[in-house]
Order: sequence, then structure tokens, then C-alpha cells
Amino acid sequence: MVIQFTNTGGPGGCQTTTSTHNGTLTITLQQSSGSTTVGGNVSVTGTRIVVANTGNCAGPGNVVGDTIGISWALPVTGSPGNLMFSGVAVANSISFSGALNGGVITGTLTLSVSLSLPQGDQAGTVSVPVTLR
Repeated sequence: MVIQFTNTGGPGGCQTTTSTHNGTLTITLQQSSGSTTVGGNVSVTGTRIVVANTGNCAGPGNVVGDTIGISWALPVTGSPGNLMFSGVAVANSISFSGALNGGVITGTLTLSVSLSLPQGDQAGTVSVPVTLR
């Protein structure tokens, strides 16, 4: 997935930062016999790599080539027809909404980043379809 941050604040600093996000999403579900709800956990691991920027970019996480690790471990809740998880860490948030049908999980993963910097605010969001077999 590719996410682009846009500076919405004052002058100076990065105007935009574009990065690729590469990783693995693993969902482990547990359902008790006869229960309509499921539990489980999700693991999201990978990297964010800055591939382009505009403006006067400096500092970690904004310079082309900067690589930042991604690591999430969250609980999964809901029912087979309505699986979900979400979490927030520092300036990043992640969420998933989907369903289990015939042993396949399909849904949408959304990653958002929002930074408040002296040069202004940067924010970006990307949503990608997910199919897990």
C-alpha cells in the first residue's frame, strides 16, 4: 500500500511525504462450539519506507530511504459475519472490518497516520482490500 502525507499547516518542512507500506497480516480466530461470537488475535508486521517527498524534509521518517518498522498485535472481536480489530499507537491507527465465509476472510484494512509538527500537520490514510485464506 502507498500512503501520502500532506502538510496542512504553516510554511517550511515537508509539503508531502510518500511512503510504501509492506507487511504481513495474520488473523487467528477462536470460536467456541455453539457461540455466535469469535475471538482471536491479529499480527501485523512490516516496514514503511519513504520513497518521495517535496519541500524541506529533514528528521527521521521524512527523508527518502528512511525505513520504519511496523508491528501490531491486537485482539479480534465480532462474529463470523462481522470481524473487526482496531488500534492506535503514537501517530498511527489501524482498523479492519470484514467477514469469515467458507474458511476465507475478506474485508478492508485501513491505516492512518497523523503527525503534528512545528512546520504544520501531516495526515494520510489508505484502505486496502484484504483476502486471507
